[in-house]
Amino acid sequence: MTDGDMAREDGIRADPGAALDQVGRWQGDVRARGRAWWIPLVVFGAVVALAVPAHVDYSDPAPGSTESGGPDGSIGGVLTLVWRTYLTPNPEVAAVYWTVAMVAGFVVTGVLYRRRSAATGVQGPVGWFVRTGLWATAAMVPLVLVPVPLFRTTTAVAVIAILLIALAVKEKDRALTVFVVLFAAVALLVNTYNTENLLYRLGVPVGRGWGDVPNLVLPALVLLGGGLLAWIRQRSTSPRPR
Repeated sequence: MTDGDMAREDGIRADPGAALDQVGRWQGDVRARGRAWWIPLVVFGAVVALAVPAHVDYSDPAPGSTESGGPDGSIGGVLTLVWRTYLTPNPEVAAVYWTVAMVAGFVVTGVLYRRRSAATGVQGPVGWFVRTGLWATAAMVPLVLVPVPLFRTTTAVAVIAILLIALAVKEKDRALTVFVVLFAAVALLVNTYNTENLLYRLGVPVGRGWGDVPNLVLPALVLLGGGLLAWIRQRSTSPRPR
């Protein structure tokens, strides 16, 4: 123990207020080491971004052709109802992608949280995150009975928004809360409005068959950008080894 450490220890013993301050600093250091909410932002930002190919219309429809009707009773058809992809160019492909990718996202996030917990000694929300993600997905299922098109492109962005809201409540982090409010607004926008129209008004052309893409690119960029900023913030505020 150095002379400085001994002096601080003597000061803590002499002043109970200093002891409480030191405990508060220790608790803050623990929270700084354990805070890693950039992980789900990056993981699900990648999940949304990688969905773009499944939502592009690669067909060259003949003049006078029409789109197919609603979903059938197959497993793929049911998944298109769950993820509300039945109005997209590749309904079943997109639905299968979201089913696999979202479950993989929950698992990957849990694994990364567990690895970080092992490295820092601070328990992360591993099982909680996976369970909450599955419950958020299950919460979307009853909405297939709603006759109005509440969701454009997919319900997955709404599931991610619900998951992040729950994470913000659990973490009680002001920066995360501000980000979640922003992302919830973006999720509301892309689920109720075709953002391709905004690009059109700005003079940005969107090619035929790419109409769904802006509704995916916008939330993906917000998630990835937020994850990057959160990672930088964590690196700058985490205590350095002495």
